[in-house]
Amino acid sequence: MKYHEDIVLLFEEINSPNFIECETFLKKSDSVKNSVFFFDQNSLSLAGINDSKKDDDREKMFEALDINFKKDNIAMTKVNGVQYRVLSFQNMVDIVLSDRDEFTGAVHSVAEVLLYHHAHGLKNYMTSDVFLRFKKAKKHSESFIKDTLPSQESKYGTRVDIIQSVIDKIGATRYLEVGVHSFTNFSKIKCSQKVAVDPKPRYKKYNKLDNELVIEKTSDEFFSDDNIEKFDVVFLDGFHEASQLKRDIDNSLNNLSENGIIVCHDCNPMGYLQQAFPPMSNGDCWRAFAGIVSDRDDLNAFVINCDHGVGIIKKKNYTKEEISYKISNLTFDEFEKGKREILNLCEYPEFDRWVDSLL
Repeated sequence: MKYHEDIVLLFEEINSPNFIECETFLKKSDSVKNSVFFFDQNSLSLAGINDSKKDDDREKMFEALDINFKKDNIAMTKVNGVQYRVLSFQNMVDIVLSDRDEFTGAVHSVAEVLLYHHAHGLKNYMTSDVFLRFKKAKKHSESFIKDTLPSQESKYGTRVDIIQSVIDKIGATRYLEVGVHSFTNFSKIKCSQKVAVDPKPRYKKYNKLDNELVIEKTSDEFFSDDNIEKFDVVFLDGFHEASQLKRDIDNSLNNLSENGIIVCHDCNPMGYLQQAFPPMSNGDCWRAFAGIVSDRDDLNAFVINCDHGVGIIKKKNYTKEEISYKISNLTFDEFEKGKREILNLCEYPEFDRWVDSLL
């Protein structure tokens, strides 16, 4: 199979819902099925979606598209002097199910837009509980793969619980959070001095306290300052892309107190779609963390199997000398099958024991 099973699930579920019974989703999927997709004629990246045609006109267009598609011809149309390739959603489903890899660009661009950018907004339906049910239902999946799906239940611990337990155990006084968004996590953390870094924070529900400082910069801009006072705990939840997380980790290590700890979010995505289109959803943060586990013997690094995967990094034999390590180039299937070792994955009770062992 050339297309990942999660991509297949996305198109199948929109075409004929099986795992989702929500009425809102059914209405949105009907809208998608009645849409026409326009692609760049060379790259096949999605250029636009049109669902505004009247029923009679739409049926005629779908019929014409299907005739062309069955002849291995992709219909072309000109809009404002620009030529586009045109496909119906049913054409897209047929492409995915028949593994026609010459359309990979088209398939992935449609998946990304439908999940994360288009008004249909399917991500809330297709990237959470439905994938948990789907993956546990797959008979060919081995049990250990199912066991490495990150728990989303708060009773097994959240990023807030993890950060706060580390702060309390090591007696941290300075806390840095990169990527605060709307301060949901930041506002719950208790520490003497708190610094938030985000280029565009959302202040709507945030009431700033006297011990909190908000810096409206990118993390790269923030860390470029040579006079940063060291932090005891750093939480990284910024731009969800492997190379950015790698830079944030490296910069955090250079600005971390001797016994300090770095916490990283989004290190264990639940499925392919959650990491396929960085920085959307979890992004491919796992690639950066896998590189740490694989190549950095000077660091103690592991991922707790809860809340989208919470990574922990602590200095072991760390020196300021730069140690080269690479972002993982594993396929997602390779990662999913070996993630216990690749991420040094542990369950929350194991993390509890690790925290208790800290001086």
